[in-house]
Amino acid sequence: MEKLLFILLLFGLGLHANAQSVNLCPDNNHPHMIDLGLPSGTKWACCNVGASRPERYGSYYAWGETEEKDTYLSSNYAYKKSHGKEILRDFFDDIAGTEYDVAHVKWGGSWRMPTKKQCMELGKCVMSIETINNIKGALLTGPNNNKIFIPLAGTFADSQIYAKGVKGKTFMWTSTYDIKENWPFYISPTFLVPGIKIAPSIGLIIRPVSPAKTISCPDNNHPHMIDLGLPSGTKWACCNVGASKPEGYGGYYAWGETNVKKVYDWSTYKHCDGSKSNCHDIGDDIAGTEYDVAHVKWGANWHMPSYDQIVELKYECRIELVVLNNINCYKFTGPNGVSIYFPAAGIREDAKLNEVGANACIWSSELEEGSDNMASGYNTKSSRSFYRNSGLPIRPVVGSKAKPKVQQDEPKRVGTPVGAFMPF
Repeated sequence: MEKLLFILLLFGLGLHANAQSVNLCPDNNHPHMIDLGLPSGTKWACCNVGASRPERYGSYYAWGETEEKDTYLSSNYAYKKSHGKEILRDFFDDIAGTEYDVAHVKWGGSWRMPTKKQCMELGKCVMSIETINNIKGALLTGPNNNKIFIPLAGTFADSQIYAKGVKGKTFMWTSTYDIKENWPFYISPTFLVPGIKIAPSIGLIIRPVSPAKTISCPDNNHPHMIDLGLPSGTKWACCNVGASKPEGYGGYYAWGETNVKKVYDWSTYKHCDGSKSNCHDIGDDIAGTEYDVAHVKWGANWHMPSYDQIVELKYECRIELVVLNNINCYKFTGPNGVSIYFPAAGIREDAKLNEVGANACIWSSELEEGSDNMASGYNTKSSRSFYRNSGLPIRPVVGSKAKPKVQQDEPKRVGTPVGAFMPF
């Protein structure tokens, strides 16, 4: 019976009652985080960006823009390509929490634009069309009976707001971008079905969310084995070998060596005869051997990652440059929403420490294909291999070698924080 009632409401047969008495917020100090009892733990804002109360329309924004305008046209859209088509230039699959996310820019903290998935989860709510202070909107009642009200604010195109108060004609932006179709997703608060055929230059309302906190490290007894939800099942360590916390640089190791040192050149490299042309053969893959510093230092099932495991991490995770306890780090968020941090620890060459604060590097367990003096690794500045005598941090893993599920042209990076460079 409840399912039938929800279907009727969803398609417009709900009550058009006056909801003046509906208690939405604990006080008038908006915005509030409203827990609707959704499975993901996502909390929804009580009002739109730019609104002082739940029933107010608030501000309208083109997708990825963070300022209001008098007119919303293709010609004044900030991110259209030079040939005129409204295709975003540098966005990837999601802008939540970036400089392009107006909810995060305006409200800060944990506030974000909602993802497509978070919007679709609102389908677990019961929707009815109600009126608050003479403003018609969608009242969404969550599984725990808490409610949010989304006014039917219409859309802002050219210099005019259209369809205010009309069911099915109000849309709000999600943070999710369909790379294949080159359109961002929007969603209707009355039908809760995502779409992609509204031009990103159109002004829509923004209803922020605060995602549930995902626990990476359960305590300060590092290291921890972190499950990012990767297809291979590989678990990544929360910190580097030699580090006491995730943002710590840890030790720097030449490939195949298990001790730190002051100078990293061919004369001090243990596995050669003094030059790069005389490197010793210690195996094409040293994972789990006496040359694997992760296994030597941490034991158990820990080992250096294979290159395929690094590729999987790069392509399956969203990557952001963030600041963690005053340390520049690259945050990798896996498919399950859990994150790990790689400090921008740079690289040791000769007696110098280079690119600290800008570049995150780690060794893989494998030699570079076709080379005996270079090994593969990870480098946010684009190179995938290094001379074996270089000093790099080590980030251990647990799990067998992983082949990336899908070979892509680009990793799932997102908009770069202000003042930072784009990784890869």
